[in-house]
Amino acid sequence: MSRRIPRRAAIVGALLVIATATGACSSLAGPAGGRAPEGRTMAEVRNANGLPDAIRFGQDGRQIWEYTGRAVRGGAFRVTYADDGRVASVEPFRTRDDVARLRAGDTSAPEVVALLGDPDRIRYVEGAAQWEYPLPDRTRLLIRYGRDRRVEAVRIEGAAS
Repeated sequence: MSRRIPRRAAIVGALLVIATATGACSSLAGPAGGRAPEGRTMAEVRNANGLPDAIRFGQDGRQIWEYTGRAVRGGAFRVTYADDGRVASVEPFRTRDDVARLRAGDTSAPEVVALLGDPDRIRYVEGAAQWEYPLPDRTRLLIRYGRDRRVEAVRIEGAAS
């Protein structure tokens, strides 16, 4: 006696085989992966990485998708799209170079968001806001703000592995 495969399961299985054969399920390597994904569509990026953690728009109006490392390996990266909806560039962010650009008493909270994206966690320590960001080397960046919403102190916690 033969067993029948339900029609829906057969269709889903066939689609998975086709998607794998055409490379639609291949991963989009971020900057750490070494492959340049320029030219890929938004759908291809979304299929490879899931939904972005944030979507922003650059000063030129281009759409920027941020992947902050919660769902991807190799650290956070930003995908900037050209006007035709294809990848124009992929850049790492939340790097040590980005951290070095923070200036106590000078950098504002909106400037931090533009540089590092949204914080993973916000705490209030002794009445002051403290934003936390994971860094690619498995350390955590802690940014403490003053009452003027400017960076008061920057600290990195945890041992790099």
